[in-house]
Amino acid sequence: MYQIVRLEKFSDTTFAWDVFAPDVANAAKAGQFLMIRLEEGGERIPLTVADYDRKRGTVTMVTQAVGKTTHKMLQYKQGDWFLDFVGPLGVEAHIEKLDHVVLVGGGLGVAPVYPQLRAYKQAGCRVTGIIGFRNKELVFWEDRFAEFCDELIVCTDDGSYGRKGFVTAALEDVIAKEKPSRVVAIGPLPMMAACAEVTRPAEIPTIVSLNAIMVDGTGMCGSCRVSIDGENKFACVDGPDFDGHLVDFKELGNRQKRFNPHEGIANKDYEITCAFEQKLIVEGKRNYKKLKELPKHAQEMPERDAKERSRNFEEVNFGLDHEAAVREAQRCLVCKSRSCVEGCPVAVRIPEFLSALADGDVASAAEILRVDNALPATTGRVCPQEVQCEKVCVRGKKGDPVAIGWLERFVADWAAENMANPVAPEDKTAFSVAIVGSGPSGLTAAGELARMGHSVTVFEALHASGGVLRYGIPEFRLPKKIVDAEVACLESLGVKFEFNVIVGKTITVQQITDEFDACFIGNGAGLPMFLNVPGEQFKGVYSSNEYLTRVNLMG
Repeated sequence: MYQIVRLEKFSDTTFAWDVFAPDVANAAKAGQFLMIRLEEGGERIPLTVADYDRKRGTVTMVTQAVGKTTHKMLQYKQGDWFLDFVGPLGVEAHIEKLDHVVLVGGGLGVAPVYPQLRAYKQAGCRVTGIIGFRNKELVFWEDRFAEFCDELIVCTDDGSYGRKGFVTAALEDVIAKEKPSRVVAIGPLPMMAACAEVTRPAEIPTIVSLNAIMVDGTGMCGSCRVSIDGENKFACVDGPDFDGHLVDFKELGNRQKRFNPHEGIANKDYEITCAFEQKLIVEGKRNYKKLKELPKHAQEMPERDAKERSRNFEEVNFGLDHEAAVREAQRCLVCKSRSCVEGCPVAVRIPEFLSALADGDVASAAEILRVDNALPATTGRVCPQEVQCEKVCVRGKKGDPVAIGWLERFVADWAAENMANPVAPEDKTAFSVAIVGSGPSGLTAAGELARMGHSVTVFEALHASGGVLRYGIPEFRLPKKIVDAEVACLESLGVKFEFNVIVGKTITVQQITDEFDACFIGNGAGLPMFLNVPGEQFKGVYSSNEYLTRVNLMG
């Protein structure tokens, strides 16, 4: 995990992060880039190193919110942590002592051009800086540039500050006065292409940075390929800096347009999430959409092919993916009646966990679930929601009810893969409790009591925990790895398990009550019930209990 130690906002959509990453800061060079990933399941995005402080161990990135992930970055605050920070990557800029170097930055490209400008100045070059923005409100880092520039020209498209017009016009004027030794241009593709055309007639060496076209950042995906003098290169491995006169900008621009339809879909989805957050969280309203605007039917649950599942005990339902889960959660009306909570035997705060999920905050949804439910991955699979919470769901009056069980399963499975197990509370009580039986009721009681700080010991007659969850439910409905993971969560809370202990035989109830302050007895479902019909005792006739026990417990 990496921490944002400083946050600076330049506008509603442009901001800088200083990230504490000593190893990256120590190795970073001008011209290089890095990859960040906010959370598990999030996309990797490339960001150019805008600055680095080796003493403080920080790396600075300047970002503009244009897509889903960069908009999500806007929500982060100083002191927040995020998942991955990989770098430095790419080939460092070739800095050498030259007579006169002109560095041109356009829009967000002002940030990555800064470390190169500073490096050229420190190498003994005479430096001219040209930075351009759409208007005065978007201008940033003018003071940083002025510190290392012999001449600094600030341009705005609308003339609200500095020189009116594009950076290319300012570059033409500088070249007309004196031919520089080199030009470095970083910014949008059209701007870099235009700068290369300005310098081409005078044959001025011109360097451009193609960091913005990268996806994976390691050369695996090939998305950042670019034709350089007719030869295929990768921006992330061979660049990001290239000779601007050799880049096929037309081909590159056309290929980049292939993402437009996908970005449109992603932005539409993000607008839905933003609307949800604005209405429910910021404005505190009860719902963000009218009933008629919500999808009538629930998301479809992907499942194993019937021919395949007829030959094995693998889980039938695959579970919803992240996108489908968020869409389904957004079908919740967050109704005032909260009938779903009343329909839940353990009163899970269903609207709250659905609201967090609908906003894309799976971690918060998981924390909400854990407060009321010690076995969310299990109940999400086997709890009869259709006759409990979903039966009374108001959304179900006109269409399908919200698939609460599927969403509970998704959140619990996500938490198992991406979040640490809960830990025992620091404030322990002196109270001890014995739990007889490690079935659903015993495990639930153990989890509730452990969270309160009590010492809990579970006595189980079998050699494994779970009770009916382990021996009485088929693997295709409830995989045993799910039960193991739920039990592991309880163990992390401090719950102890004693197996092969038959209370009443191995030890007595009196022995338990002598040792513990309290005892909870969850003795289980008991014996199978037979129909008392002829032939029940014939060879080859099994009770469901025996069949499931043989398959689940005895292999």
